[in-house]
Amino acid sequence: MFEFLKSLIFRPKSSRSDLDRGEVRRLDKALRKWVEDKRYREYDLNRHDVAAQLNTSREFLNAYMTKVLKSDFNTWRTSLRIEDAKKILLEKRELPVEIVGQMVGIGDRSNFHRQFTRVAGCSPKQWRKSGSIPK
Repeated sequence: MFEFLKSLIFRPKSSRSDLDRGEVRRLDKALRKWVEDKRYREYDLNRHDVAAQLNTSREFLNAYMTKVLKSDFNTWRTSLRIEDAKKILLEKRELPVEIVGQMVGIGDRSNFHRQFTRVAGCSPKQWRKSGSIPK
């Protein structure tokens, strides 16, 4: 899973050329720590809240997401959450799917099911039953 997370965070420096390199390096480090601490699991955080946690502006975070990660914030965070959920579903088979969704920061059962299916290509129950289904 770390390789997947690493691929979401790190991109070639060429895509960073029009952003302040020092600020990009600082944000890279802060985001890496934010992901390692699984802060993406926190409920009801918007970009402004996350930017404050990362000690940057919402505008710079948006630019970083667009230019460096080639994604918008919500898609990126959802990908982190679903990758985390995939692992939990297989490691803690006794937990209800709804609880797994809550653990990764998606409290609404139907929203978790919809987001999981969109990202993973199958339902959470199918993922668990099969031991993983490649997308």
